Amino acid sequence: YKALCTTNLPTPTIADGSAYFDAKLWTGNATDNRDITGYEFSPDLVWIKERSSTGDHHLFDIVRGATKAMRSNNTDAEVTDANELKAFNSDGFRLGTGGDVNASGTATVGWAWDAGTSTVTNNVGDITTSLRANPTAGFSIATYSGSGTSGDTLGHGLNAEPEFVIIKSRTKVDDWRIYHKGVGTGHYLRLNGNHAKTTTNNWQSVSSTTLAIDNDTAINSSSHTYVAYFFAPVAGYSAFGSYTGNGSADGPFALTSFAVRWLLVKRIDADGNSWSILDTARNPSNVADERLRPDLSEVTITADSADLLSNGFKIRTTAGLYNASGGEYIYWAMAENPFQANGGLAR
Repeated sequence: YKALCTTNLPTPTIADGSAYFDAKLWTGNATDNRDITGYEFSPDLVWIKERSSTGDHHLFDIVRGATKAMRSNNTDAEVTDANELKAFNSDGFRLGTGGDVNASGTATVGWAWDAGTSTVTNNVGDITTSLRANPTAGFSIATYSGSGTSGDTLGHGLNAEPEFVIIKSRTKVDDWRIYHKGVGTGHYLRLNGNHAKTTTNNWQSVSSTTLAIDNDTAINSSSHTYVAYFFAPVAGYSAFGSYTGNGSADGPFALTSFAVRWLLVKRIDADGNSWSILDTARNPSNVADERLRPDLSEVTITADSADLLSNGFKIRTTAGLYNASGGEYIYWAMAENPFQANGGLAR
C-alpha cells in the first residue's frame, strides 16, 4: 500500500507543459525583424492576437511556411504577408512591422505549440498529406489537397485518437470546421462563429491513425487545399472534455489533473455564444477574467470567468458564455505543469 498523497500519483509523461506549449506577452514596437523569444521549443504553430486593439487572430504554422497567415475570426483564405510572422526560430519567432502582430504600443499575446522536428509525406490515409507530428505532445499539422470523395481518410501521425481537430481551406472562403469529442462525429462547430453545434457527416470516423471526412467543400473539395491541426489528449498535459452549466456564480468544476495554463471554452447547444480563451500569462491570479474570443477581432474583455487551478478549473460566473443553467459546454485545456509533478501546488 502507498500513502494517499500527490507524490504517489503516476509520473506524468510531460513534467513541464512549457516544453511543448506556452504563451508569451509583448508590447508592439513596429520594429522590423523583431524576435519574440523565451519559448522552450521551436514553435510549429503560432497563434497571435492583439490584446489592446481590435485586430484579427492570426495563425501561422511551419508546414504552410512563415509569412502565411490565416485568421480564425473570419472565413478568408490564406494570405501571404512578409510583414507579419517572418520566421520560426529555435526559441520563438521573428516578426515584421505588421499592425496585427507588432503595432507600436499594442499589448499582444502569442500562443505556441510544438509539432515535432520534421515534416514528412504521409500515405497512411486515402489522402496524401504533408505531416509534422509530435505524438509525445499529442499534436500534429497536416496540409493536403482535397479528394472530393466522401469517406476518404487523413493520417494524423499521433498513434492516439485525436479529440480536437481544426480544418480550414487555404484557397477558398469558408468556415473553420471543428471536431471535438464532446460533440461527436455527427456534428461540427465553427471556430469563426458563435453558432451551436451543426448536424453533419463531416467527420465519418476517428481512429488512432486516421480521420475520415466527407466531401463538404469546407474540408474536402478536389479543387482546393487545406490545413488540419490534430490534438490528442496527453495525461497531465492536455485535456478535452465537457460540462453542464448550473447558472450559479459557484459554477461547475472540471478536473484536468494539471495546473491549467490555457483554456478554450464553447457553449454548443445554443447559438449566440462565442468561443473564449483564458490563460495564466494574461491572468496570473484568479479570478481569470481577461478573455479573448477567437471568432471576434475585439480587444480583451474583462468579466468574471473562471479560476484556473492546480488540478483543473472552476467557473465563477453566470454568463451564458460559460455557465447558462443546463447549457452544454466543451473545453480544451493545456497544462502549465501536472498536479503530480508540482506536488499538488499551484505555481
